[in-house]
Amino acid sequence: MKISKQSLYFVGHRGLIQRLDAGQRHTMYVPDANLVLSLLRARSKGETLSGRHKHFLSVTKQAINHSWHQQKRWIPVNPVLALMELTQQHRRPNFRTYFELHQELFSKVFCIRNVAPEWVAETFLSALKAQISTLPSIARTIETVYELCSDEEKPSDSDVIESCEKLFEWMWLERERLALIGGPLIYLSIYAFAGSPQARAFIKYAKRSPTTASNVAWDMLYWIMLELDYHQPRYENTVVCTSDRALGEFLGSRTNQGPRGQVDPRGQPQYVEAYGDFSPAKLKRLENTKLEQDIFDRYLQFMCYMERVESNSIKFGFNILRET
Repeated sequence: MKISKQSLYFVGHRGLIQRLDAGQRHTMYVPDANLVLSLLRARSKGETLSGRHKHFLSVTKQAINHSWHQQKRWIPVNPVLALMELTQQHRRPNFRTYFELHQELFSKVFCIRNVAPEWVAETFLSALKAQISTLPSIARTIETVYELCSDEEKPSDSDVIESCEKLFEWMWLERERLALIGGPLIYLSIYAFAGSPQARAFIKYAKRSPTTASNVAWDMLYWIMLELDYHQPRYENTVVCTSDRALGEFLGSRTNQGPRGQVDPRGQPQYVEAYGDFSPAKLKRLENTKLEQDIFDRYLQFMCYMERVESNSIKFGFNILRET
């Protein structure tokens, strides 16, 4: 889906949100790395914040005052992914640098100074474990897409099909080392091969490099976070807040519609249905065309092979991303 240009985008389980509701007492707000940087620079260098940035601060501070300062229950802001990315934990884990940035953000921006270091360490280790297992896999896939994607804005049908076949072949050979196969990642890849401006903008194809691939992988983790938070209903809503338009469009293309609670932290399900809608930006050369059918036939064959060998994998997400 295409969205109008804004200085800040808010995306929850039901898609894009125009304005945050200060009355929502059970919402977790998730600022991305760009937003965290803007907040810190405004505090340390006096940089001016946009109206939507000020709106975010006003709502989150009200939520913090109610849930933390008054009720002393929980902090309704979760910047863990942003802090992990900004302190480059994917290059070399370093809790000290993470902790220092965490303290700076919470004390100077959100006026919270009584967070237990043990809790910070616990959330850091949990995020690090997830990042180590997932981020390199996504980044390697994005790098492969860069290599296979044509420089042409409108590549030929044969070039698109060849790129798809090579990606499927690479995924098959690398399947034991990939934590994420299929879903929005493969959807974006196919659309990027076909010349979709939105898909290429999200994977940052114009700035392609190993570093850029890692940045895209961090963005993909917000999709995964929204899905996991929906199926582990600790909060009524989780809202990702970002100034990245491509990320806002990508996350805003998904909506969850229940039921919740399908993921039990104590076990590992074999199948989790998102029960929602996926509405990405359309691409005329693919919608209801022979090219789309040819790609789908190859993708279906690839996934059938995967089904036969991946007995311990979790089928997770929207039907449209698995079956069409």
